[in-house]
Amino acid sequence: MKKLIKYGLYLGILTSLTGCLPLILLSTLDNGHKKKKNSHSQNESIRRPLDTTQEDSAHFYRKRQMVTTYDCNGHVVSHEMKVVKKHLDKTFTIDYSGRKNAWSTVILNRRNGSQPVMPSRDKGQFTVDLSPTWNHIRVSKGLNEIEYVFYKCPQIVGTNCAVKPVVEKEGIFLLDISYEVIDLPGESAVRPSPGSCPAT
Repeated sequence: MKKLIKYGLYLGILTSLTGCLPLILLSTLDNGHKKKKNSHSQNESIRRPLDTTQEDSAHFYRKRQMVTTYDCNGHVVSHEMKVVKKHLDKTFTIDYSGRKNAWSTVILNRRNGSQPVMPSRDKGQFTVDLSPTWNHIRVSKGLNEIEYVFYKCPQIVGTNCAVKPVVEKEGIFLLDISYEVIDLPGESAVRPSPGSCPAT
């Protein structure tokens, strides 16, 4: 009899736990979904809506050609397609009359988060590049939203801003980037300069 009672209690506990298990799982999944949803909305709120104040475009390219390279003895060192000319960067100026008098500026590409490591000497100017560089903004083919913010200091003491700088001007510089690789016809030869080879 005691064995039957123990067995009955065991079944009751097991059934109770099993019945609650789906509810626990559903609650966990629902909480996870809510967290992801909140995280997504927070990321969206970081992108403040700004007006497009300027639009421009740039065409970048790499020109390649078959190049034969020779050594000092006239032997072929390499015979391959090489980039012989390229245009991959361009500097733009934000159309804002007070840009040089701003206390500081922040410029970044909203598409990929790229921004200059050091501010430009000429405030309100920025250079874009197809490749990551130290002080250029990396851009990609298509539309790039370049966000800019100019700050002013309400109270300058010596060379420092005594209070928190405030936004003076902000907006979006919409930049349309096109890029192509051009294969040039024919071949070119690269030979050592006369002074670079040892005298025979």
